[in-house]
Amino acid sequence: MDRVLKSDRDRYKFYLKPAWTTEDKPRPQSNPRNVVPIPRGRGLGPFIMDKFSDQVRQVVSAARKKLETTIWDMGEPPSDPALLAPYKSRVDDLRLYEGSPRGDPECDVHAATLRREFDALKKHVDDVYSKWVRATGKLFTDLSIETRQDRLRALSKEFAREPHLEVGMGYIAFRTLDERMEFKASYAYCTYVRKRFPWDVATSTLCKLKAASAPGVSRTVVQYMHDAMRVTDRRRR
Repeated sequence: MDRVLKSDRDRYKFYLKPAWTTEDKPRPQSNPRNVVPIPRGRGLGPFIMDKFSDQVRQVVSAARKKLETTIWDMGEPPSDPALLAPYKSRVDDLRLYEGSPRGDPECDVHAATLRREFDALKKHVDDVYSKWVRATGKLFTDLSIETRQDRLRALSKEFAREPHLEVGMGYIAFRTLDERMEFKASYAYCTYVRKRFPWDVATSTLCKLKAASAPGVSRTVVQYMHDAMRVTDRRRR
């Protein structure tokens, strides 16, 4: 059976597109054996499917231009306050401490420590963004899905990594891992507007921030618990 299948594949060129998709000049196609498909014969009229394809291409192009114009006329989308809150609140704290009268030792320590950790976390996010730009360039969508996933996983891991924070006189401004992760995600969302970067590296954190801002109680569950608690159509009946 395998021998017959291989023979038929070699005979009928199963990997080639239908011959009618080309006209007088063969078009470049993916071809592992470098065999050019037979061109459409000279003297024949245009194939009807080619006409349909050209018309569809024109309609799609006009619709895309109209859609792009409509979207750009809408301007920048409004930022979500819930996703800006962790970053904005720390900016307000920093202004409060640094704007306080000099001479209060405790306030000076808080201001210096917050500024040091604030800048270190921002630098960490900016460094990961530079790597993201290089890793997701123009040819990113041409890569295999496995390669793209591996790159995004590596960037997410790098984004979640803890930068080195010096402890000033026993005071820590960002006390927990969640606080630091929320600040980084919020800063990325605030700074890199209309880019995929925040969502490529911090989707789960941004979703948690949004869920926590909604009325009522929000809970995070692991996948197997979510599957167990989900109400299926069969149970509804």
